[in-house]
Amino acid sequence: MAGPTKEALEEGVRKLGPFHHDVELPHGVRTQPPGTTRRAVENTRVKNLVAHLWPSLLAAAGGSLQGTAPGPPASSGSTWWTST
Repeated sequence: MAGPTKEALEEGVRKLGPFHHDVELPHGVRTQPPGTTRRAVENTRVKNLVAHLWPSLLAAAGGSLQGTAPGPPASSGSTWWTST
């Protein structure tokens, strides 16, 4: 499945903004235009989070944050949302 185009991301950022943090999205689209932050710390806060926390978070989650839908327990007579 292909992700959104650059144009679609830019349109979404324009519609949903303004954003508090500058986040780089696919295709180099940013949630804040360059030079619009009010404080220098805003330029580093999310970058530091991604650089230092993200690898540990992914490792703790088994390498991916892609979830899986719950399914029925193997060889059980009950449905997956109840237990008997």
